Amino acid sequence: MAGVNRGALCQLTGPADVDAIMAVLAATLLANADGRYGSLLAALVDQRPNRRLIVLIFFATFGAHAALSATGAYVASQMLGLGVLNLFAAMALASAAGALLWRRRSNADTSKMTSAPPVQLFARLALFQFGDRNQFIIFALGALSGSALWGIIGGGVGLLVAMLPVLAMGSDQLELRIAKWLRWFAAAVLLLWAASYARTAFGV
Repeated sequence: MAGVNRGALCQLTGPADVDAIMAVLAATLLANADGRYGSLLAALVDQRPNRRLIVLIFFATFGAHAALSATGAYVASQMLGLGVLNLFAAMALASAAGALLWRRRSNADTSKMTSAPPVQLFARLALFQFGDRNQFIIFALGALSGSALWGIIGGGVGLLVAMLPVLAMGSDQLELRIAKWLRWFAAAVLLLWAASYARTAFGV
């Protein structure tokens, strides 16, 4: 079934586009294994009555940042060589792994977001997401694949899938031992993936 779906997607887009979608999807899914964004959205949904609007605003801010990253990726793919692009990809994945392992990172202060009107909430979420691992991944892998715009789809789907367990079962699940092991596993995969890009970048 997966092969059939992939084949149908290739007919609608193209092999390079599908590769871009899947690469960014997998990287974003792994990079958000700590549940940081899931916890943020779950807190906002629980504390505010207009749940659909909150979800829409959250993904609108993600989409705005992703569009900027994809635009930068397109420019980079036209100007830079494969060695530099592979190095950017290695740096993006390695930094995402580092973010997973850095447990002292502060979470968002939702106290100011719960009462903020929609426009202010959009601005606060945009500021919170600015320069995050997801944007770097979309930029770096999008530039490397040459299909930067399709990376937005992969990033959005990857982030959504990563947040679903937290949204469905609550943020308390992140304190379980299995969640910690999954976070370490995701970081290890990202580091190995980054090493493969670094080898290509340096011709090793």
